[in-house]
Amino acid sequence: MTRFLALISVILLTAIPSYAATPITDGGIIEADTAVTYEYNLLMNVRGREVTGLCVMSVSPDNNVLGTVINEFGVKLLDFTHEAGKTKVLNVIKMLDKWYIRKVLRKDLNFFLLNRASTKGVNEKKRSLEISNDGDIIIRNQRFRITYTFSPQRGTDK
Repeated sequence: MTRFLALISVILLTAIPSYAATPITDGGIIEADTAVTYEYNLLMNVRGREVTGLCVMSVSPDNNVLGTVINEFGVKLLDFTHEAGKTKVLNVIKMLDKWYIRKVLRKDLNFFLLNRASTKGVNEKKRSLEISNDGDIIIRNQRFRITYTFSPQRGTDK
């Protein structure tokens, strides 16, 4: 077994980069050269508790979105897709994998993805979106007292 370890390592190192170059969605492969990648620092404030991390999204020309949220330790919290106006929350970390938490996250992410291109604030009954002077997108869920602050990474697309 150990004598094949070097051979297996070489095979994996040559095969993995070709798969990692293009993100995959339910509908197929998004071409890496046509998709636009957005990176945001994410601050999530839930009733006085804060979670920080990084949100990375790949947006195809037809506005389908494939994204992930990673915390500061590099642990993936969740993945999400947005196609045809509907958002799906996938691969949620075990402690957040409850139907009611997934539902709130799905609706909040859907609100963000539908309104992120807005140049002015958006107010609904339960959610609001505002854009600060430095380009941060702030989403508030008034019902559950959750605030999401998406700060664009400097040096990347907004």
